[in-house]
Amino acid sequence: MKRVVIDFSEMGESYPEVGLNRTYPLVLEIARTLLSSIATLGLSRNEDLSMSLFSWKLHGTGTSIAPGEVVSTDERLSWPRTIGVGLQHIAAMFGATFLVPILTGLPPTLEQTREFIEDPSTDAHEKLVHKLLQSPHYGEHWAQQWLDLVRYSDSEGFKIDRIRPEAWKYRNWVIRSLNEDMPYNQFVQWQIAGDELAPEVRDARIATGFLRLAPEESNGADYTLIRQDILNDVTDVTSQAVLGITMGCARCHHHKFDPIRQEEYFQFQAFFSGILYPDAISLPMAPSLSVMAKTVEEKARPIREEISQMMKGHEKDLFEEIVVALDPETQVALKTTPENRTVTQTQLAILASKQIERRRTKLYRRLNTEQRAVYDKKMENLKSIEKEKP
Repeated sequence: MKRVVIDFSEMGESYPEVGLNRTYPLVLEIARTLLSSIATLGLSRNEDLSMSLFSWKLHGTGTSIAPGEVVSTDERLSWPRTIGVGLQHIAAMFGATFLVPILTGLPPTLEQTREFIEDPSTDAHEKLVHKLLQSPHYGEHWAQQWLDLVRYSDSEGFKIDRIRPEAWKYRNWVIRSLNEDMPYNQFVQWQIAGDELAPEVRDARIATGFLRLAPEESNGADYTLIRQDILNDVTDVTSQAVLGITMGCARCHHHKFDPIRQEEYFQFQAFFSGILYPDAISLPMAPSLSVMAKTVEEKARPIREEISQMMKGHEKDLFEEIVVALDPETQVALKTTPENRTVTQTQLAILASKQIERRRTKLYRRLNTEQRAVYDKKMENLKSIEKEKP
């Protein structure tokens, strides 16, 4: 049994990372090594599959070789004259079918395969890799790996599984970051504290969506527990995705395998304890657009106040109905005026307000026929004005 060894252990040491997940010299080196091995040895898939799905055999001898087996220089066979051209095309096609899916997640098109095969230049592989790295599909494909790590979802999970209407902005930011070759340190820093590091940068604020991806039971009753569950999730996912370690074990006891004590888990968690949980954050707007938005809001304010006054009694009743069923800490938080709330109370109030807001949209049912007609007219006027927003 002869084995082919492709040793990647020394590759990449002389190639500093150019950007986020884009060590393309290493990709080129791997591609060259694989293709040269296939071309030199004349390898093809072992058709009987009796040994292994990834077994290979040497043309002309029938000798089977498995991945990792060494073939000495004097055992390397020359290309049989009658099939040499065909094997060269097989090797070239393998190059296209290998590189395109790895970099873009898509099968190669006929045009890509034909262009690669017919390119006689020695840097055909380099040209293909550079072209693929410029494709928007590169970021779309590799963003999936990061989004899986940070448990991205368009909805919050649990029974209601409420849609997060602004979540897509974070997803698209991850894709753009990869396609624009953002440095990895900036990629991580913006997700953890972009609103503090670069508050004037729109993308930096969007990146903090990472902190809002935890599952959330917005229809719950104990928001003190829900808040802690979110903190635990952010702590665990950050340690796994960024630090590469599982700190979750240290939540209940000292880590049995890594040198992480229980108190250190909560010291790490303290960095995230002040995070607020709105579904959307205000983003910087161009000065001209900001003036336009302010003008529109001024026109809409009187109508909003009329609608608020009209629904005031019903909203008060709804508030009392909901609050009485919540945990004591959240009840206190909701009954405390916003300017007098502590950070924790603000967090609890934001979490609980989502349930209140969702049920407020159903207050229309409590209006009588005459009130509904007035309400519908005011809402029609309000929507007409809001269309003028930039």
